[in-house]
Amino acid sequence: MAKKLTILQIVTRRQYRGAEMFASKLSEGLVALGHQVVFLGLYAAPLADLQPKGAECFDLDGNSASFISLDLLRNLKQFIADHKPDVIQANGSDTLKYAALCKSQFPQIPFIYRLISMPSYWMGTNPIKRMVYRYFYGKTDFVTGVGRPAIEQLCNLMNYPPAQTNVIYRGVDEDVFDKNASREMLRKALNLSAQAQVFITVGALKDEKDHHFMIEAFAQMNHFEKERHLVILGEGDLKGVLQAKSKSLGLEMKIHFVGFKDNVGEWLAGSDLFLLTSRIEGVPGVVIEAAIQELTTLALDVGGVREVIKHEETGIALPNREVDSFAFYADYLLNNPALLAEMGKNARKLATNKFGLKRAVLEFEELYYRWQSKANQS
Repeated sequence: MAKKLTILQIVTRRQYRGAEMFASKLSEGLVALGHQVVFLGLYAAPLADLQPKGAECFDLDGNSASFISLDLLRNLKQFIADHKPDVIQANGSDTLKYAALCKSQFPQIPFIYRLISMPSYWMGTNPIKRMVYRYFYGKTDFVTGVGRPAIEQLCNLMNYPPAQTNVIYRGVDEDVFDKNASREMLRKALNLSAQAQVFITVGALKDEKDHHFMIEAFAQMNHFEKERHLVILGEGDLKGVLQAKSKSLGLEMKIHFVGFKDNVGEWLAGSDLFLLTSRIEGVPGVVIEAAIQELTTLALDVGGVREVIKHEETGIALPNREVDSFAFYADYLLNNPALLAEMGKNARKLATNKFGLKRAVLEFEELYYRWQSKANQS
């Protein structure tokens, strides 16, 4: 019988955002397999903190203002020394640099990094910055990416060995909400009529999600013949700016900023069309979550979007960032409910076959065992 592992999952903070939420679901799956999981946030957790069931949860309450906080680095090294994990996995964002800087002190512990987005977007073209990140990546034992485009870009930009990479697609829960009940819940929560058509999006209110584009497109959609609303789930620094933009366009009664919700699947199931207008994505997990609820997605084709959308089969992925075109396709889809329903059913088939949570958990477990075995042999 294989030894049960102690796995340290490091996240930026224990918040309800894509990378952290998947790390949480992964942790719960690993606990169910008998492993011990320590779930660690580098920075202070929000009031609604993420707590994977069965995992030990901690925060280092580090300072995020500086590129490298020596206090945070020192605390992380002490934390690793105290908990003695068999494997360390860092999940996106700042976790890479801090885990990499700990590697020299703990060379025997396999360090796996989960790449969640396209490196070129957040790394930029600054040669010094790229050199620094090349050093950080050089300290990793293995990089697993959310999609093939992200991994290929990493290898090209960082000269990272392809043999030390793979793609493990994000896994999502496959529970389906009743569409009629969810539709009633959503419309009651927002005081909408039963006939109201609802666009929905889920994501942090940050520049990279480009809600400005989405609001501008929504303003051009046909609201006259049918009652249409845009529901925005998520929190972020741009909330006030986006609310002001909605008001300036006369859409403050049509665009609903509902903040964080812990029943995202239910809100998705009660909606008519999912919208994604990001400037950059790895493989957008929210599109998979929408697909599980048989909800079709209209998206801009960036990053790994085509890994979760088969164009004109499970949704629409538009190649150009054009407001007019996006608004046209949104109108077209909502005016063709039979096509919308067919795409939604196809989307669920794709999601369950390719992005099941159990599959992802088992793939990560196999990866951990492989690298822990290598560490024991060295």
